[in-house]
Amino acid sequence: MKVTIMAHKALYRKWRPEIFEDLIGQEPIVTTLKNQIQSGQIAHAYLFTGTRGTGKTSTAKVFAKTVNCENPAENNPCNQCETCIGITEEKIMDVMEIDAASNNGVENIREIRENVKYHPSKGKYKVYIIDEVHMLSQGAFNALLKTLEEPPAHVIFILATTEPRKIPATILSRCQRYDFKPVTIDNIQKRLIFILDSMEIEFEKEALRIISVSAEGALRDALSILEQSVQWEQQRLTTEGVVDTLGIVPEEQLYETIEALRNNKLEEVLEVLETGGRQGKDVVHFTKDLIQYLRKLLMAKVGVELEQFSTMPKDFLERLKVQSQQLSSEWITENLEGLSALEGKMKWTGQPRILLEVFLVGICKSTTALSSKEKEGAPDVQELAKRIQKLEGILEGRGMEEKPLRTQSREATEKPGETTKKPGERKKPSFDAGGKDTGRKIAKEEKVQKKESVPVKNPGEGAFPDREKIQKHWQDILQTLKKEKKAQLEALLKEGEILGTDNEKLILGFEKGFGFHREALDKKEKKTQIVDVIQRITGETVGLKLIMKGEELPQNPGGNAEQKLVETLPEGLVEFRDD
Repeated sequence: MKVTIMAHKALYRKWRPEIFEDLIGQEPIVTTLKNQIQSGQIAHAYLFTGTRGTGKTSTAKVFAKTVNCENPAENNPCNQCETCIGITEEKIMDVMEIDAASNNGVENIREIRENVKYHPSKGKYKVYIIDEVHMLSQGAFNALLKTLEEPPAHVIFILATTEPRKIPATILSRCQRYDFKPVTIDNIQKRLIFILDSMEIEFEKEALRIISVSAEGALRDALSILEQSVQWEQQRLTTEGVVDTLGIVPEEQLYETIEALRNNKLEEVLEVLETGGRQGKDVVHFTKDLIQYLRKLLMAKVGVELEQFSTMPKDFLERLKVQSQQLSSEWITENLEGLSALEGKMKWTGQPRILLEVFLVGICKSTTALSSKEKEGAPDVQELAKRIQKLEGILEGRGMEEKPLRTQSREATEKPGETTKKPGERKKPSFDAGGKDTGRKIAKEEKVQKKESVPVKNPGEGAFPDREKIQKHWQDILQTLKKEKKAQLEALLKEGEILGTDNEKLILGFEKGFGFHREALDKKEKKTQIVDVIQRITGETVGLKLIMKGEELPQNPGGNAEQKLVETLPEGLVEFRDD
C-alpha cells in the first residue's frame, strides 16, 4: 500500500507575499521598485536592510519574478507562467538564493563570478539574492566587489542584511539602498485578521493585540506566534493560549506589581514571582515586561499621548495615567535604569530570579516613590520625629557648662575686659572716678553691639552664606545660567537641592541615580561659573560643596547646633546670658 505524506507548510511560508501589494508596511519601497520596472530603469545591484521579518527576502523574490515574468500585469508577476511557477518552486537556476552565513568564503563568490558570464536559461535576468550578506568574509567581499563594478547586463544582485554597518563602504556605494521599516502594530493586526478570516478561525481581539505587540515589528514572527497559539482542533485563537505560548505577564499583573512596590508590600511582589515560576513564566521575560511598563508610566508622566502608539484598552490606559501621577519621575527613571542594567546581568548568571528579588527588595526600601504633590500635601511624620529627637539630644547635652553660643562673633566671645592687642602688648586696666574698672563695662557694651551687627561666623573661617537668600533667588540663578548660554550647567544644577552651608561653602545634594550630575559639576571651571552668577544675583560670596544625599553632612552645615536650636524653637524661649 502506498502512503502519501502531506508536507506541512508553516504559516509564514504559506502566506508569503506573491505580488507587491501583499508586502505589508513597505509602500514607499514598493512604489519605487514598480516604477523602475515600468520604466525599464533597473539597477544592477540593490541592498535591502532592516530588522528581521520585515519582508526583505520576500520583496527580492517578488522583484525577481516580476522582471522575468512572461505576462506581467500592472508591474506584478502573473504567478501562472512557467517562469513564475519555476521561481516559486525554486526549480529555475536563473534565480539563486544564497545564505551568506554558511557560504561566506572566497570560493563561493568565485563560483558566482564564473556563473554570471552565462545568459539566463528562461527569463531575461539572472538574479542572485544573497541573504545576511554582512556575514561574508573580507576576502569574499573583495571578490564580490569586482563583479559589482562591471556586472553583465543580464545580472541583478540583491543583497539583504540586518546589519548594514558591517558591509564595506565600497560595496555600499555600488548598490541602491532600501531601508525596510518595522511593521506597525496596526498593520500586523490587519494582516492577522485577514489570514484568520481566510482560514475560518475564530479569534479574540486581545489575543491579536498581544501577538502584534510581541512581534516587535516582525510580521514573520507574528505568524510564527499565531501558528503556535491557535487551538487547531477547535479552530480558535484565545488570549489565554497566546499568554501561555509567550510566557508573558499580563498588563494587569504588572499594574498590581507596581502598586505593591509603591506601597512597600514586598510580600505581594514576591508572590507574583512565585506564581509566575509555578506557571513556567520566564523571569527574564518578566523583567523585560516590567521595563516596558515603566517606560509607559514615564511617557504618561511627561504627558505623552499613549493612545497614538499603544493598543491598550482605554479603561486600562486611564488607570495607567493615574498610577503615573502617584509616582515621582525620579522613582520611575531610577528603577527603569536599574532594571535595564539588571537585564544585562541576567545573561551571565544561573540564578536570575535571585537578582530580581534582591532588586525588588531594594525598591521597597526606597522612600522616594511618592510624587512631589503627595509629598507637599502631607507632613512627613518620620522626619518630624527625627527633628524632635535631635533637638532633645541637644538640650540634654548642653547642661549648665555649655560653651558660649557660636552664633556670636569671635570678638563677642572674648573674655570680659579683653580687647584686641598686638603681640607682646599688655592691656592696662582703666578706672572711672569711683575706682571701678570700666574695661569690663565697655567690653560688655561692645559685645552687645557686635552681636547685633556682625554676620554669623564660624571660628576662624569667616561668614556663613545666607542660605535663605540664595534659596529665594535659586530660580533666578538657574534662569541666568540659561540666558548666558550655559544651559548644560543649568540642566545639571537644577537636579541638585540646597541642603545647608559648611563654613563659606553652599552644600548641594543630589538624589541617588544622579551621580553623573554631581561629577559633571564637580569641576573647578564649572564651579567658578556658578558661584559668579550666585554672587551677581544675591551678593553672596560662596564656594560649592557637592555631595550625594545620604552622605554624612559636615558637623555644622549652615551653622552650629545652638543656632539651629534657636531657629527651630519658638521666639522668646531661649535667653542669651553673658555670665
